[in-house]
Amino acid sequence: MSDEPQPRAMNFEIALSVSEEVDEPHVKSGLRVDEPAFQLFYEQTAGPLLRYLVRACGERGLAEDLCQESYCRFLTADAHG
Repeated sequence: MSDEPQPRAMNFEIALSVSEEVDEPHVKSGLRVDEPAFQLFYEQTAGPLLRYLVRACGERGLAEDLCQESYCRFLTADAHG
């Protein structure tokens, strides 16, 4: 088993298709990424992001929380400014 930090599994049910309307009040104008596209993006970026965060903050638990928060913010960001 590797000592390399591994991202925690996340459960995102807010990844939406580009053509879908958002009618949930807590989701405003998120990026509306479809689930397979987000999964690929996550698989390619979560490991490097987590490794960077562990080095930057020096605390694995905090780094995992920051990593998860980063993807939550990405999914709910307003793409139009």
